Amino acid sequence: GWVPGQNINSYIDKLFDSVDEDHDGGVSIEELYERVLLLYVKINQQASVPPPTKATVVALFRNADTDRSQRLDREQFSKIMKVIYSRAATRMVLAKLSKVVVAPLLALNTVQWASCSGCWWRENIVSKVPEQMSFLLNANLWRSLLTVLFIITLTNAVVSAATVLLDGICGVDNKKDEVDVGI
Repeated sequence: GWVPGQNINSYIDKLFDSVDEDHDGGVSIEELYERVLLLYVKINQQASVPPPTKATVVALFRNADTDRSQRLDREQFSKIMKVIYSRAATRMVLAKLSKVVVAPLLALNTVQWASCSGCWWRENIVSKVPEQMSFLLNANLWRSLLTVLFIITLTNAVVSAATVLLDGICGVDNKKDEVDVGI
């Protein structure tokens, strides 16, 4: 795979040669989609980010296939791979940020807010918790539980929102569930 500092254009050139399995100078939608799925296998070793749907890849393919040949030449392939890599990197960074920064901060602030003095639930609920259940009032326990909860829910929401936004930027119609792949 590509590593920072490596010339992205030479990497994509080599990638084109490896993806063009039949060596006809063009990449089909099937060859492209297979490469995208392999890319997301590697991405998911770093962050849980679902791959784009086949419909999304087909839409990106159609946008890149400006000559309507149903094959991507080297230049078209380079453009689409830069879009695919930037989409993947954006979604991966957002997933990691939501897990490492946003979810823990949200949990911390939620616990601080919930433990304020003079709040109605402290007098009406917390004061009625039996002594043997008092461990449930531990702020660290709630901070940990809420962090996990926010990681699960927030990360999926952030990645989904980023996908919708990126699809809109790239001209992918999110309303279609199926796409005729017979280009």
